[in-house]
Amino acid sequence: MMGSRSIRQGMFAAMAFLAAGQASASSQSGYISYVAFTGSRMLFSMGTKTGAPGCDCCNRWEIDGSTSTGQSQLSQVLTAYSLHKAVSIAGTGTCYTDTEKVDYFQSN
Repeated sequence: MMGSRSIRQGMFAAMAFLAAGQASASSQSGYISYVAFTGSRMLFSMGTKTGAPGCDCCNRWEIDGSTSTGQSQLSQVLTAYSLHKAVSIAGTGTCYTDTEKVDYFQSN
């Protein structure tokens, strides 16, 4: 029987694989080092990411907090940030303005 950690790792690998098929979508694992808000959007960073789309100027991620999915992701990001928990993220390969949208978020 697979443990929950193995299942989560498998799910992230599958999401990263699917995201890789999109135009320059990134993925990243580590600790959140920066959080900021602009209106209903949350911006956060985990340092330098690789494979970012050309529209991403600043090595950060963006979540739209005006949607129910975004609100769930926003809550998870703030919890991981405040508890200093490692996270894994896959992007969409597209940007709202100059920051890549989060497609998949997981606390490790």
